[in-house]
Order: sequence, then C-alpha cells, then structure tokens
Amino acid sequence: MEPDDDPLLSDLIWWKSVKMLVVEASLQVDRYDVERAARRSATLRRAGADAVGVVIGKAWATPEAWEMAMAQGVEWFIGSDMSDGFRQFRQTPA
Repeated sequence: MEPDDDPLLSDLIWWKSVKMLVVEASLQVDRYDVERAARRSATLRRAGADAVGVVIGKAWATPEAWEMAMAQGVEWFIGSDMSDGFRQFRQTPA
C-alpha cells in the first residue's frame, strides 16, 4: 500500500458510533493534505467502514486547496470555520 493510501499514517482517526473521520492536520492546509485525507478515507471505505476524510488547520494554504476539498468530499475545520459535515459529526452523540 502506498503511504498516501494508508489510514494508519493519518494524523488522527476519530470514531463516533459507526462513522469515522480520517484526519490530516497542518497549520497551512494544502492540496496534498486534502489528497491524503481523501485517499486514506477511501481505503477504509473499500474495507466497509463509513469513513470521511477531514483536514484541520489554521488556514488554507491556497484557494485551490479549499476547492479540492469541496470537489473530493473532504470535510474541514480551518481556523474557526468548519464544513457542515464536520459540524454534524461533532454533534453526533458518542
């Protein structure tokens, strides 16, 4: 398995009920962080898990990183702003 596909190399796996977040964290979230989150969560989905990629950081490195997250279905928590999917996951009872 390629390192970018291996969920065990992610920064965090956050599990609530049956849903899992595969997290890549960085001060400046770039497109490589987004790609790793997408690929690593896809590995778990192929194994049957309800997994979603997430990026967490202080800021987007580029506008393209945010666009890539939107296109690939990667959730995000950047600065004090978060995607709807990330907010819903946080509100899910443990």
